[in-house]
Amino acid sequence: MGELIRQKRCFNGDGIVNTMLDIETPEQGQLRQTMDHTLPQYPYHSIGEMYDALIFGINQVGTHQFSWNTEYQQRHWEKQNFHQIIGSYPAAQDAVQAIINQGEGHIFNSNLGSPPWTEHDFPVPPYYRFTPTPGTEDIHNGYSHFGRFIKIKNSRLPENYTGKDQPDHPENKLLQQNFFQLILMLETLWRNGGANMGGSDVLQTVISGIMQEIINNTRNCWQAGIIPHWLGLPFVNLQPKT
Repeated sequence: MGELIRQKRCFNGDGIVNTMLDIETPEQGQLRQTMDHTLPQYPYHSIGEMYDALIFGINQVGTHQFSWNTEYQQRHWEKQNFHQIIGSYPAAQDAVQAIINQGEGHIFNSNLGSPPWTEHDFPVPPYYRFTPTPGTEDIHNGYSHFGRFIKIKNSRLPENYTGKDQPDHPENKLLQQNFFQLILMLETLWRNGGANMGGSDVLQTVISGIMQEIINNTRNCWQAGIIPHWLGLPFVNLQPKT
């Protein structure tokens, strides 16, 4: 998957969206037959198939022999229908379905025609949506990642961005610092639930603020006529939880 992104890495908006569509393409046959992304290695197995392989592996080991150790698992999001702590085979099946539904989505319309499609063609079943979700159709988490990328593609992004390659520009330095902080906080969230920062709720609020700052930093880079560079600082390997 990483190689696919590297081969198609460019600043062409439509090309990047097509890459994300390739990654999230649902496995249903009629959809794959209508997609026409032939480079660099399409068609290929879906993300859903990768997660299905986890269930296959559990069955190979044996559901009663499999280690259902939950010591390092965390439940950050309250009021979700689907399982977040995986301590049993039914919980694993449920979590995999949540990932697949939220990512690829499932085609509920057996008569789905050829493109153009809209995000409405790829909804996430209510059980697998993040809650609380207002009951309106224009809420993005009601659609799979594939559907959301369809929405972006239909927005007709500019074909190309232009700018100078200046990773040391002051605007890029601000972007790199915030991106570095984002990675550290995500590591902290998954490592110990943000226990040293007031808990996961507090940390997630801080993360949301930094993500908004990164959006602003990126916009400022383009407005300054330079190409955004997110990676400019050395990453720190955090010690595993003990």
